[in-house]
Amino acid sequence: MAGAVVAFPTLGEADARLIEEIRREHDPNATRIAAHFTLVFPDPKVGAGDLLRPAAAAARETPPVAFVLRRVIVHHRAPDSYVFLVPDEGHGSLVRLHDRLRAHATGGSGEAFLPHLTVARLPDRDAAKALATRLAERRLAVRGTIDALSVVDVGAAGPVQTVESFPLQA
Repeated sequence: MAGAVVAFPTLGEADARLIEEIRREHDPNATRIAAHFTLVFPDPKVGAGDLLRPAAAAARETPPVAFVLRRVIVHHRAPDSYVFLVPDEGHGSLVRLHDRLRAHATGGSGEAFLPHLTVARLPDRDAAKALATRLAERRLAVRGTIDALSVVDVGAAGPVQTVESFPLQA
């Protein structure tokens, strides 16, 4: 099974309800895992156990991250289109956290990273664009914090399992 490192945000009740409502309707992974930022993406060559030490080290070096999600973007990766909520405030801190994790896990920084919270995965590009437009028109300002890193095991089916979580401490 592939491992990943995610951060489950702490959100206000209304914002959490809104995001999960959108995800239930438009994201097939909504039943597998709660809303999250993926900081180290699943790789079939990297198990969850391989990520425990890097996640613990990064958590010790990182203070909690406050963020505000304001931007809505569509990302196309065949065969699907994704709708992301992207932070304005907190963007740089999340990029640095990702880079810190990558450095601990692989010794390198990898490709460019866009912090985001996925709210939809749709097979139709136009439907994704229409949803993104509707969300952008709402002028969202979803405020939250990241205060822990979770190493998860991403199996082929069923819920994603949290292996261990590490509080951000610096």
